Amino acid sequence: GGRNWEGSSRSIPEGFEDEEMNKSQVLHSFSFGLRHILMCICLLCMLILILTLSIGYGTGKFGSDSASAAKPEESNTSTPSSQENTSNDEDNVPTAEESGTTFVPSANRVEALEKFIKGISMDGGALENGGSSQSQAMNWLVRDDSLALDPADPSARIRISQRYALASLWFGSSETWQEETNWLKDDECTWFGVKCGEDDRTVIELNLSGNQMQGRVPSEIALLDQLISLDLSENNFSGGIPESFWSLTQLKVLELSKNKLTGPIPSTVSNLSSIQRIVIDGNEMSGNLPSELGLLQNLQEFTVYQNNFEGSIPSEIGKMESLAIFDADINSLTGNIPTEFGELTNMRFLYFSNNLLTGDLPSELGRLSGLWRLWIEDNNFGGSLPSEYASMKQIQDLRLGDTGLDRSPIPEFIYDFTNLVELRIQRASITGPISSKISNLARLKTLYIYDNFMSGAIPSQIGALENLVRLRMETNYISGDIPKEIGDMTSLRDVRMYYNNLEGKVPEDVSKLVNLETFRVERNYLSGEIPDGITNLVELEVLSLHDNYFTGSLPDDIGNLGNLVELTVNENRFEDVGMPGISGKLPTSLGNLVNLEVFEAGTNAFVGEIPSELGELKKLRVLDLEKNYLIGEVPAELERLDNIENVKLGGNSLTGVVPVGICETEKLPPRVSADCSEVTCSCCTECFSK
Repeated sequence: GGRNWEGSSRSIPEGFEDEEMNKSQVLHSFSFGLRHILMCICLLCMLILILTLSIGYGTGKFGSDSASAAKPEESNTSTPSSQENTSNDEDNVPTAEESGTTFVPSANRVEALEKFIKGISMDGGALENGGSSQSQAMNWLVRDDSLALDPADPSARIRISQRYALASLWFGSSETWQEETNWLKDDECTWFGVKCGEDDRTVIELNLSGNQMQGRVPSEIALLDQLISLDLSENNFSGGIPESFWSLTQLKVLELSKNKLTGPIPSTVSNLSSIQRIVIDGNEMSGNLPSELGLLQNLQEFTVYQNNFEGSIPSEIGKMESLAIFDADINSLTGNIPTEFGELTNMRFLYFSNNLLTGDLPSELGRLSGLWRLWIEDNNFGGSLPSEYASMKQIQDLRLGDTGLDRSPIPEFIYDFTNLVELRIQRASITGPISSKISNLARLKTLYIYDNFMSGAIPSQIGALENLVRLRMETNYISGDIPKEIGDMTSLRDVRMYYNNLEGKVPEDVSKLVNLETFRVERNYLSGEIPDGITNLVELEVLSLHDNYFTGSLPDDIGNLGNLVELTVNENRFEDVGMPGISGKLPTSLGNLVNLEVFEAGTNAFVGEIPSELGELKKLRVLDLEKNYLIGEVPAELERLDNIENVKLGGNSLTGVVPVGICETEKLPPRVSADCSEVTCSCCTECFSK
């Protein structure tokens, strides 16, 4: 394509002047004799022939047919260098001339292109299927691609491969794409999600994360053999990961998480010699983790949580010296944690939770002194937490819940993990009290010690946990008062202390917890009045005080808690032990709790009439007022409770009619109980018996 075939540019053949000199000498010698005539005639003919040929070459007459056949501008075959430029980006694409190479255009570009694509295709059978993404990609390249690339041009071949690979992805999933800027237009390096190298313009990154793509990932993506990063996460791809992917030796990042991919990780994963991150969590993959993973010496992250992997964890993983993140949560892995994991001294995040792992926890993990997170909850381990773990001074997130460990107190060394932000040891057979050393854990945001066998009082030192957001210690044998220092824990949003042996009053200091959303202290032995200041906690969504010994009345301004979804104060009257329960009238401000879904106030000592304002609680599903001293007629306004599912009115001294409209909801008819002998209730499902 870069040659100049104009005849005028050709030079005079070398030696032409010497032949002219020979001609003069022969004519001069003719006078010496007839015996030289024949020789002269022969020489003359030869000179005439030479002159004729010379003149022809000089004017470009001879060889013009062959020259014109090679002119790109006169050829029927289009090449990148001869096309009219269709994009400004194309100015930057190197041609054969610019790259210092030459090529002869294909006589039939279409046939040549089809042959080339069939030669590089990862799935030849798919090309025979006219509806396949590969077949559509080839047809686009041959007939519709504006660049009209010719495989005879060496510099075009890589671009044909790239465009074919990307087009195969496009035609297989483009119907649902959220973003598709520039796809199938001009330079593929400008297509959304595609990044090319600055020098050779080969595709090195493909990031189409969260682009609402679906279908199968085509094998042809592996034609992008210079890929460094491939991210197709958070889409809806299904099927297996193409075998060809494991041949991408330049790949450093493979992210395919949150799809619907199936199948195993093959042993050929070891071919990814440059890989640094494999992230395929949130899929439906299965099979065993291959031992060949241990050959990936550059791998820093291996994340496969929330899949269906099974079998034992390969001990060879302990050879992956660069590994910093190993996340195999939520699978079906069995066997022990390999002791070889203790060799992974660069490990920072180690996740084994929600599997079927057994055996003792390996003491060798204590060598991981730089570990930041250790999750081993929800397995079937035995034994106790090894004392060697005391060296994990950098640990920030420790989750030991539901591990099957033997009954024992919280190890003392845990109170020395001053960097802890998350400590979860629920359902772990923990015994004994909370140590006063809990104050060392001032950075804690989450403390879960529920569903254990803990006892003793809550130490006042717990007030030092000013950063604590979630405190769950329910379902234990913890006793004593709720310390007033709880009021210093102003970051608290979730407090659950139910099902314990707590007693005494709820300290007024609770009113300082202005961020509190959940306060559950039901099923204890708490007594006294409900603190008035509790109505200042306007973020409260759940307030559960039932099954205690509370007395006094509901605060009149309870309606200030406009975010309340559940309010339960029932079962506080225990006459057999002299506990009269909560009394007084039901505040009319209850009608302001427009988000309330559950209101349970049964088995107390409330008096007076049922406030008609309760009819304003459009979201209410459960209304329990039974076993009180309420009087008067059942308010007709209760028929406005469109979402009601359960109404308990029995055990009072009510009169009148239970409104029929309360049973005429769009949902299933609610359960309604009342004193049928004293009120008219045509839709009651149960008549209360005193």
